[in-house]
This record gives sequence, C-alpha cells and structure tokens, in this order.
Amino acid sequence: RTALTMLGVAIGALTVTLIFSLGTGLRSFIRVQIEALADPRVIQVLGARNLPITSILSNTVGRLGRTPREIGKNSFNPGAFNLRYLNRKEVESIRLIPHVVSVTPSTVVFTNYIQLEGDERKFEVLMIPEGEGFRLELACGPGFSDSDDYEVVLAWQYLDAFGLKDPYELIGKKAKFSVRPFPLSVRGEISSPSSRILDMKEKIFEARIVGVSTKTLLSMAAYVNHGLAVDVARYFFNDPKLHTEDKFGLAANVTVDSRQNVGAVKKEIEKLHLTAVTIAERTGFLDAIFYVIQVVLTIFGVIALVVAGLGIANTLLMATYERRKEIGLMKALGCLLYTSDAADELDGVDLG
Repeated sequence: RTALTMLGVAIGALTVTLIFSLGTGLRSFIRVQIEALADPRVIQVLGARNLPITSILSNTVGRLGRTPREIGKNSFNPGAFNLRYLNRKEVESIRLIPHVVSVTPSTVVFTNYIQLEGDERKFEVLMIPEGEGFRLELACGPGFSDSDDYEVVLAWQYLDAFGLKDPYELIGKKAKFSVRPFPLSVRGEISSPSSRILDMKEKIFEARIVGVSTKTLLSMAAYVNHGLAVDVARYFFNDPKLHTEDKFGLAANVTVDSRQNVGAVKKEIEKLHLTAVTIAERTGFLDAIFYVIQVVLTIFGVIALVVAGLGIANTLLMATYERRKEIGLMKALGCLLYTSDAADELDGVDLG
C-alpha cells in the first residue's frame, strides 16, 4: 500500500509538472515566433473610438442581465458595425505626427492560388501586403524597389513546393495570383448577389519575384508590394475608389521610425479620437490566454498536492493503527514515547 501511494504521488506530481512546463514552453515559443514575425514599429489605426472586439466583449458580455443604457456622445451600440473609413483630414493629421515614417491603408487581399511561371501546378498562398506589420527578413534577392511594377517576396518553403533547391532560381521569375471578386460586393457596397458579379471571371495578377524570405512559420506567405495589394483589393471588392485619399480604408498602418517612439505616437493618435493598436498589445492578448491556461493548470496542481497530502496522511494513520500492538509492547518494555513517535515521523518523511 505504501509503495502504491508513493507511485501514485510521483506520477501525479510528474504529470502536473510536465503539463505546466509544456504550457510555459509553448507560451514562450509562440511569443518568440510572433516577435520574430511582427514589426514592433507598426501601429494599426482604426476609425473608431474603441477597439471593436474588446468593446463588444466588455459592453455586451459585461452587461448581461442589466438595463439597456442610453447611447450618448462617448458611447455606442455594441451590436452595431462601428468601423468607418478614415478620411483625408485624419490621415494627414497622422502623417504630421513626429516620428511617423509612413501611413498606408490596411488592405484586405484574398487570392485563390499561386502559380510559378512555366508551371501549371497551383499552390495555396497567403498574400501579405507590404507594411501590414509583418517583419520581412530576406534570405536572398534585392527586395522591394520604388518601382510601380508588381513585386513579390515568397516564403522559403515555396522552394520545396516548386521543386527547387537554390533560392536564386526564383529571383526574376514571374508569379501568378488568381483573384475573384467578392460575390456580395457591387462597386464597394455590400448587396445581394447578382448574376453579373457571380459570372465575373477570375483575374490573374503577375508579379516579379524579388526575394525569398527566411524560413518562418508563415510557410504560405507571399509578401507583395503596396501597388499590387491595392489593385487586388480593388478588384476583389469591385471598388476602383478603394484605398484612395477620399476612401483611405477601414484601418491604416502607421510605421514609426523606432520602437522607442511607438508609445508617444500612439498617444498622439488617440488624441485624434482614433483607436491605435500596437504589436505589443496584440501579443499581450495571447499572453493573457496562456496566463489563464497556466492558472487553471496551477489549480489542478494544487488539487493534486492536496490529494497527495491526504493520501500520505491516510497511509500514516493506517500504518500507525496496524502497529498498535507493536507500539503497546514497546511501551511495556519501557520504550519512551518520543522513540515510537520518531519511527512514525521517519515513515512520513519516507512517504513524502
């Protein structure tokens, strides 16, 4: 019984320690990977006073069962779509903030597949526009230029997909991207599907490969320059005026000259009654999730320790109860009380 109790306590303690260690290690791994992919100098700016996701959670879930509030100047209906396009005045005001290097619209791009020039095979792809906050490290190639031509930097894993070994074999070749319009979008407005939109054929965008990125978790990434991203978004939403000065975008990506100035720029942007979200705040959301997981695992660990303590106490009580005659004989022979107590304490130390 003592051996089984010790084995159960050892297995329980090992399991809890292993789970907790794996959670901590996974949290650190994901954080390192995100920091390696994300550019900490980029701030995303939304044309809303509050961040939509957190506002909906705090104003909807947090008010369950309460009386509906009146909507005032500084409040809004959490069930409404509160995003809007940034206007020309707001964009110019952001550009005038010290330490701001560039302000580009946050573009939404969707592609069906990617093809390499001279290869009929189609591969999955995730198109990432330039300036979206992703850190791009080149393994080879010159990278983006100031040209208006379409340019793309492919992820390292595409070498295996295309059956190539030398990344320099990709430099200078053409990559083809297939794009179909969003079926519910008519000139930038959401409406019911029309036969004209549904019958629109796919459009192929060709871009010159100017680089291959280092190997990261984004194995399907195709980093495209701003001109290609904007044209893809306009075709996808069927809106030629999208991402112009009068219809800049639902969000903007603000690049700051250094990481140290991100906090100061964020405060200046918020003075314009806009929402500014930094990379640190995005990773902080993931940290909060993993923190909750670790707390739950810690609670299970405490429960396991309590159960182990009760098991040890039960074993000691049973062992003492079974040795009543032995203890009585020892006392009859003149053994002192602390001698028998010392034997029980040694058993407890051995079990613990």
